[in-house]
Amino acid sequence: MGIASIKHQNLKRNLIESRAYLGPYKDFAHKSLHPMLLGQRNKMLFYHLDTNLQALQRALGLMENIISRGGKILFLEGPPALPKILPPQSGGIFRPWTYGVIEKADEPALIVLHNPSPTAIQEAKKQQSPILGFVTEDLRGIDYPILLNLASPFAQNFYLSLVREVFLRGLRKGRK
Repeated sequence: MGIASIKHQNLKRNLIESRAYLGPYKDFAHKSLHPMLLGQRNKMLFYHLDTNLQALQRALGLMENIISRGGKILFLEGPPALPKILPPQSGGIFRPWTYGVIEKADEPALIVLHNPSPTAIQEAKKQQSPILGFVTEDLRGIDYPILLNLASPFAQNFYLSLVREVFLRGLRKGRK
């Protein structure tokens, strides 16, 4: 049973309840973000949930497949609780981002960036690994963009539970 089996409506309801749909202020959004937006109120942008859910399911499916094959996923700058919620020896590598940390990584199968700077994206591109980015303002250079308002504690908890679920499923799938 893959991540795609999580019902679209349940994911959508959780995204709404966690206020993960709230985007940045219009003044801070790059035009690459426009296809993923539903609209705006005052200067606050809103992410288009259906478009974002498809991207989220595609990205989480990729993570699950990598973990099931024993691959490594490099997480840079995620929520502090992220390393604590994943099982030991799960394939997750956690680092704070500083210039050069990606180049020193042992060829991860996937690089996950959280609100990445252009410099971090540029460094990750040199690794030739796919880049999954939890972004709020700019999608340029991200292979698998996910738009979540990780400033919301509810959205952060939702994100953490999804990543944990994906890792557990990937590990179970790999043992079969």
